[in-house]
Amino acid sequence: MPNVNTQFEGATLILPGAYYADNVKAALPTTPAIVPPMVFIGFGYGGAQNTLYQHTTATGLSAQLRGGPAADFVPFIFNPSNQLNGASVVNYINPAANTPSTLTLNDSAGSGVITLTSANSGTPSNLMQAEITAGSVGGIDLTLYDAYSNSQAVGNDLGLPFQLAYTGSGSGVTYSVVTSGGVATSFSVS
Repeated sequence: MPNVNTQFEGATLILPGAYYADNVKAALPTTPAIVPPMVFIGFGYGGAQNTLYQHTTATGLSAQLRGGPAADFVPFIFNPSNQLNGASVVNYINPAANTPSTLTLNDSAGSGVITLTSANSGTPSNLMQAEITAGSVGGIDLTLYDAYSNSQAVGNDLGLPFQLAYTGSGSGVTYSVVTSGGVATSFSVS
């Protein structure tokens, strides 16, 4: 039985018994283990349905989700706590049946001239806006605005996408464009 006031590893022992001390810190890893790639399936507003997207940052995955219902999980996936590492690679699949928005630009008579389709899908893509004004030098200025991300693209002094020039003995030229599903499939000149 130990004596009262016996010192062991800096502590005073007052109870009888056997005592043992060891330093196990050397056996512990210095940093938390690396997390293997994870698969995250959650509803978002960006990307095509059932398509795999790979992200290595929370910023990239958040931009892909565009505020969708699964967006609140992103900070936890990449940083679950100050003691554990988050995922280093996230393979994201969006099961949502999102569709891109479309915007038809009309001529002065109110006839549709061109239909713009957003690159992203889901509710935020409905915030796409377009403005056409007279160009400062010639042609038109086209401003495309994404109200969700608060970003815009501006094309200044845009003109015709192409011009036809005819040289020959005839009095003119005609052309035709065949479309399928809103996409030009052939162009012919006669």
